[in-house]
Amino acid sequence: MKTLQYIILIFSALLLSTFGINAQTVTQTCNNKTYVFDSVNKKVYRLNSARSNLPKLTSEHFHAQQITPFNDIYKQVLSTERISELSGKISIVSICCNPYGVVQSVEFLFMDEVFFTVNEIEQLESAILNYKFNIVFDSEAAEKGNRNYYFAMAYRFPSK
Repeated sequence: MKTLQYIILIFSALLLSTFGINAQTVTQTCNNKTYVFDSVNKKVYRLNSARSNLPKLTSEHFHAQQITPFNDIYKQVLSTERISELSGKISIVSICCNPYGVVQSVEFLFMDEVFFTVNEIEQLESAILNYKFNIVFDSEAAEKGNRNYYFAMAYRFPSK
């Protein structure tokens, strides 16, 4: 009988911990795109996007040059009033590009709380996915790697 009680106790503990993990992510949909708001890791990303679970290489043997100012995306997508509301906040975007600089996927990272709405996330993601970087490699061997490249871009909203 004691063995059965231990099994039930362990099963209950596992079940409760699973519910706790699920409650820490919320999904929201905008324009038929579903976004995961992960409060534990403080990030937002699109469900079923080109995200990869492979190790992310950051700034190894390459650098991404901006063809046009990347920060202009925020000025094009967000209203002047909204930019003013976000004064002093920092938006960090984790970007995955192919070797030709075409953006494949985007994750929005936050220091504290998520301050973008799902509509803003969708609009920013769409604009960033249309952006192209110039990927510059530091060696021929790195250029022949033909893999995705990961890096982050940050934008600080101007203080009032």
